[in-house]
Amino acid sequence: MKKLFLLLGLLVLLVGCTQVEIVQEQEVIEPEVVKETPKPVKVIVSRIPDEIQDVLDKKNNVKSLIYDYQEDLLRIKAEIYHTALKGNTMKLEIPPGSDILNTMELDTVIFDIPSGKGTGYCASEKYCITTGEMGPVDFTDYYQQTPFDWLSQITEAEKIVEENLQNRKVWKVLVNGEDFYWIDTYYGIPLRVENQGTVYEYDNMLFNKVSDEDLIFTLRK
Repeated sequence: MKKLFLLLGLLVLLVGCTQVEIVQEQEVIEPEVVKETPKPVKVIVSRIPDEIQDVLDKKNNVKSLIYDYQEDLLRIKAEIYHTALKGNTMKLEIPPGSDILNTMELDTVIFDIPSGKGTGYCASEKYCITTGEMGPVDFTDYYQQTPFDWLSQITEAEKIVEENLQNRKVWKVLVNGEDFYWIDTYYGIPLRVENQGTVYEYDNMLFNKVSDEDLIFTLRK
């Protein structure tokens, strides 16, 4: 009997000393996944039809130009500027009596186009007060846009009609919805541009015929 009481006492003691660990299950909160909204894909639609672009790409075969430049053909006496262009260099000959400044002192400008710099000369032995180099000139006063300048402005184009101009085959093209270019179909160069009511003509054009001597100062009779 004593043994029974002793066993019961031991059991009570063991139960009292035993720690019951209660594990409370915690709710695991998953981090919220933020779904990125896909960015809209920009679809670039060319506004220059392939047939026109093929013609324009022919300009890459043109390394130099010689032409007579006229602005505003509606005038009775439009000045003619003889021009030689090769790479980044352009030589512009200014006619006597031109609207451009100081024609008795300066009748030739040689431009370095990327730098926006020009050097003036007087070459005419007949008209110049003094011949030779006259020094730097204001680029914007003397520079005349080249056919390549007009081509660089095309963002959209529409073929209007096929024509002949200066005995060459051209396409008359509506450019940027407001201008007209008459583009030589063999070389991809505009021979005429109508921009905001003013006509710019590039006449007597020679392709790939400019020598280095054509771009330096020489006296003229």
